Amino acid sequence: SAGGMTWLGGRADGPPKPPPREQAVQLAGAHAAIAALLGVLARDRTGRGQLIDISGQEAVAATLETAAIAWIHAGRFPVRNGGVYEHVAHRIFAASDGFVAGGYSGSNRMWTDLLAWMVEEGEAADLVDEKWSDPLVRWQGRPHVDEVVARFVAKRAARAVAEEGRARALPWAEVVPPAQLTENPQLRARQFFVAV
Repeated sequence: SAGGMTWLGGRADGPPKPPPREQAVQLAGAHAAIAALLGVLARDRTGRGQLIDISGQEAVAATLETAAIAWIHAGRFPVRNGGVYEHVAHRIFAASDGFVAGGYSGSNRMWTDLLAWMVEEGEAADLVDEKWSDPLVRWQGRPHVDEVVARFVAKRAARAVAEEGRARALPWAEVVPPAQLTENPQLRARQFFVAV
């Protein structure tokens, strides 16, 4: 909580909610591992050891994607966004059987190729209107655009959206619960998990 993670967690219309699985401890541990490796490298170069002091609060604060940027660039405190990013048009969408992460920010192709896909499926609604080709108009009308995209995604299975998105080089990925992670085709193909 002191690092800000709890305040930013949860739905925008609900109370603060800490993330699961002791993520603050995991973040502090990752920072500690990096610091320890750097300490070993420094010792090898200088012959002297050093004190490594890791703050869990600082580790959490350093990894909050938009919090510091919101204050530095906009002079405001960030708020809970419920999975809808304020600085890019990417979010979590409900599929027919789960969830996918995706969006239409970045290069113009991210928008035009997503729109082409929706047009092919006959589900682009009014997004084919020329006004939506302007990124500023799209950003200002993001609630409407997100609603049309959400309807499109909701009719499809999460894995199907992710696979078709990948085939089109679009930034879409299936969001799977931890219990299903071992079935991930890419991780299985790379033999990422090993028995120990």
